[in-house]
Amino acid sequence: MARLFLFAIGGTGARVVKAFTMLLAAGAKLPGGVSTVVPIIMDPHTGGYDLRRTQALLNTYREVRNELGKPDNTPPQGGFFGTDLSTLHDVQANVPDNFLFQLSDAGNQTFRDYLGFSRLDKPDQALIELLYSESSLDTEMDIGFVGNPNTGSVVLNQFEESGEFEAFKATFQSSDRVFIVSSIFGGTGAAGFPTILKNIRKPSDNQFLQEAVVGALSIQPYFQAPQSNGQTEAGGAQIDDAAFVSKTKAALYYYEKSVNDKLNALYYLADEVQNVYEYDPGKGGQPNPAHILELIGALSVLDFLKASGSMKCQRSGGEAVPVAPIFREFSLRSANDAQLTFAHFQDDVLKQMARPLARMQLLNLYVAQRIKGDDALSQGKQLPWLEVAPKLDENFKNSNFYKYLTDFLAQFTEWLDEMGGRKVAGRSRDGNTTAQFHRFTPFNTDANLARLVADFEPAAEKIMFGIQKKEVRKTLRDDLDKALNEISKGKTYASPERKFAQLFNEATEKFIADTFRNLPPQGN
Repeated sequence: MARLFLFAIGGTGARVVKAFTMLLAAGAKLPGGVSTVVPIIMDPHTGGYDLRRTQALLNTYREVRNELGKPDNTPPQGGFFGTDLSTLHDVQANVPDNFLFQLSDAGNQTFRDYLGFSRLDKPDQALIELLYSESSLDTEMDIGFVGNPNTGSVVLNQFEESGEFEAFKATFQSSDRVFIVSSIFGGTGAAGFPTILKNIRKPSDNQFLQEAVVGALSIQPYFQAPQSNGQTEAGGAQIDDAAFVSKTKAALYYYEKSVNDKLNALYYLADEVQNVYEYDPGKGGQPNPAHILELIGALSVLDFLKASGSMKCQRSGGEAVPVAPIFREFSLRSANDAQLTFAHFQDDVLKQMARPLARMQLLNLYVAQRIKGDDALSQGKQLPWLEVAPKLDENFKNSNFYKYLTDFLAQFTEWLDEMGGRKVAGRSRDGNTTAQFHRFTPFNTDANLARLVADFEPAAEKIMFGIQKKEVRKTLRDDLDKALNEISKGKTYASPERKFAQLFNEATEKFIADTFRNLPPQGN
């Protein structure tokens, strides 16, 4: 089966991978015959808050799948956690077993030290000082390239000679795909994207890699940083978002001349409605809240895979040149509202994400309210689905699977809360007024689960010859428990973990399909 090598560069890349992981956990389907995703995150800011959160999420996802694979080491395909997430180590054992590409000599030293400035002769030092400002030279590289792609391009060139790239090159097959996620207005992403693409298209002993089908997502400005008032931050770094637009224009011009013709597909994303995020490149690690644009970015990966079957490259003068590349942007049904729901998206997008995320939220609510809150696992014969072999009881809460699942669901809840603006200060550049930005709130908090999916509530039931109407009401206890009981009749399962996952796959699907019939069916 085909694999997707997903390169995520910088903080924005890590946040898009986080959203993509949420979709996979919810059971989103990968088109194009792809069954395995290999995320490779490139970010020298190893202390970055969002990078750490994404790594933790990926590791938790993998632990859930490992537990689902027991007792015969065959995790299920499809449904919750149904896609394999692997590290490069899983396909080539001679590299570290993590999702992060380790930059050599990029920590605990300045860019000046990395260049060996003190060992250069005077003319070379003068050239370096002409090319780079003092603040760039004095930047501590373990906080990233802080809006300086000229710095990043020098450091990231080591990717070509790294063990990770050699492992990637050695294992790449003709059916595999590559997708690169980066921002265009910063430093790490803007530098890393062309570097990776250049090395993929470079002639090598793996012709499959040089002719690979490659897609990319280039994210333009979608947030602002506070005005710095000329003050430098930790390590001499300074972010001035007034330069975001000019850097974006310069990078787009460069991409047009030197990058676009090497891609099979390029996706552009931006948001003109921007909120202010605190700038903290140091120990705090730039804790940006999740944003709807990152989820849309994750959807571009699915769109690419869907279209990739017809993509190819042809040889021209020893080079691999993409045939009929595509360039795509994204739009909502309406972008005027600050509060977005599924109703703002086109139907083809909803088919990729709406039902999977709704099913995941239903599972999330059941675990929080019925298992943790009502202690449903102790109710035995009152819930027949618990009695089906293998039996589930309170001991299930002590399993590794339950621990990893609840950890993942806690991160899922936090992710939804952040996209909904519950953890965003929401102020403008001057700090005096509340900034408007695109909050994403797909789910209601109403106790009636017939209102779970915002703007897709079912029509009221007619009674008394249509003279009166009765509100449709559904609850976890009355309706999801009923679905679990009905589906489990006469069945047995390989393990408690698989029983739990398979039952909730089917029960949540039945609940969503029966309740929200106007929500487009899941598809590619």
